[in-house]
Amino acid sequence: MRKLILLVMLLPVFGFAQKQSVKNEKLSYAQYGFLQEVNKHYPDIVMFETALTHFEDGHITYHQIQLKSNGKGGYDFIGSDYEKTDVYYRIYPDNKHIYYYMKNGTHGDIYKIGADYYNFQVSANDQLTVLVNGKPR
Repeated sequence: MRKLILLVMLLPVFGFAQKQSVKNEKLSYAQYGFLQEVNKHYPDIVMFETALTHFEDGHITYHQIQLKSNGKGGYDFIGSDYEKTDVYYRIYPDNKHIYYYMKNGTHGDIYKIGADYYNFQVSANDQLTVLVNGKPR
């Protein structure tokens, strides 16, 4: 009887479980183009064509790029070990939103709204700065 009750209690949990996976792949032309446009206004968002693509139930949820400074003025892609990351960002599938985090504690969200790129940036001391196309608003 106990096994039957336990099975009945766990069955809904298994029924709603989502399948999540991660795959290392190159960004599409559209995603790379979006990244190029963002990089024109916000050069701290580093150009990189390889990303960890996160899937949930077969659908892309976001593309994650983790970079480590290589000491030569460039960056190397890191597939794991988040603690060693100097630059971290996510590109969302709509190609209109990037979340980023820098090792110095600065983080924020960049949104493409019309032809403009809005950056809602939070510094390490929690000060909010709003930038439009790279310029303070």
